[in-house]
Amino acid sequence: MGDVVQVLHADNLRNLLRLYQLIWRDVAQAEVANQSLMLELGEHCQREGRDYASIEKTIVTRFDPGPSGERADQEVERLGRFSGIGVQAALGYLVGCEDPRVMEVMATKVIPQVERL
Repeated sequence: MGDVVQVLHADNLRNLLRLYQLIWRDVAQAEVANQSLMLELGEHCQREGRDYASIEKTIVTRFDPGPSGERADQEVERLGRFSGIGVQAALGYLVGCEDPRVMEVMATKVIPQVERL
């Protein structure tokens, strides 16, 4: 998000506030908001003469594959949708990380599939 803020800082406070509105929307609208944010970032880069491809697009999210991997496929699909709109990295927290099984699921069922996206 640092690059997003840095790029938008060149404009004005109104664009920065728009960014925060897009980021903090209702979860049900998150996918549309994320697509909108990427489009807006691309348009802003074009106006500013900055190469959109030079910005690493990163999200902050929560990962919840479940202790037995019951939601691992949904996590891979969700992260794949982010990848599909140009997101290159995902940072966040792992729900249930105190349970070693959750870490194992991320390591064996989610991360290897996401690496191939």
